[in-house]
Amino acid sequence: MSAIKDIMDLVTQLRDSVQDRKFAAEITQIQSLISAVQQENATAISENLDFKAENFKLMKKVEGLVSEVTRLKSEYSEEISAKDEEITYLKEKHREEITRFIQSQSSDKAQKAWKAFT
Repeated sequence: MSAIKDIMDLVTQLRDSVQDRKFAAEITQIQSLISAVQQENATAISENLDFKAENFKLMKKVEGLVSEVTRLKSEYSEEISAKDEEITYLKEKHREEITRFIQSQSSDKAQKAWKAFT
């Protein structure tokens, strides 16, 4: 940005020192174009800063969401594990009850039903 300002200052000095009006007019055009480039550069820098700020906000939001997903996975993982253990326990308890019942029955029909079940 300071290089453009230095160029502008030199162009201004040249314009002021030149006697020929035509040359001064061309220098003025160059100065005008440099000014336009300066404005575009300032706009681009401003937009870039806006994008960086927005990107920073989005990155923070993503970090928060990743943390939340991790927390939920952990929370539900423990819950699912507990339910799996409960289901396994209930299945085993049910199997034991059926075994006791069938063993208490001496009929062949009950024995066949047990074999089909297991």
